[in-house]
Amino acid sequence: GCVIQKNNGITDETIDALQVLKRFADERGWAYITVWNRLYKRKIFEKIRFPEGKTHEDEWIAADIYESCNKITLTSDSYYLYRINADSIMGKKWNIAHLDGVEAVYRRFLKYQKNGWYDQVPATFFCARRMLESMKNMNFVTAEDKKRRREVIREYRYMLRCVGNEASFKDRLVGIMPELYFKLK
Repeated sequence: GCVIQKNNGITDETIDALQVLKRFADERGWAYITVWNRLYKRKIFEKIRFPEGKTHEDEWIAADIYESCNKITLTSDSYYLYRINADSIMGKKWNIAHLDGVEAVYRRFLKYQKNGWYDQVPATFFCARRMLESMKNMNFVTAEDKKRRREVIREYRYMLRCVGNEASFKDRLVGIMPELYFKLK
């Protein structure tokens, strides 16, 4: 593999959890969602655990981590080298395991609703829609794969109903007629 140093697009600042959570849906939101590019106090992980058997593990716990913090100090300095590996999530073509990321975004969507962070709901929906684009390139062969696909579409439809008029025609097409949409490669 190749080793790269990634510009994370983060600026030097100290902010609170809600400010970080608002950045998840930004163009460079990955820099806030990924857990590999920061230091944590050990006590955070006394209650928070990575989910077993899921890909996109950081998508599942990032909001929980930030919610448990009073303040987050960010630095623009890059102290992390990333190894590009053909067998990693980032190196593989989209497959059924990538639906874990969509499920994690749905979980975050529900968390925002529960906590009354309604200004985050539309941006999180759009993040889920972008992730659903990957389903166009996936082969759903087994009954279990097809079941997972139906579940993710059900979750997407719930988010679509919640965002209402903020959804575009394309967003609605994915929710109303996913089979037709996914055939439009």
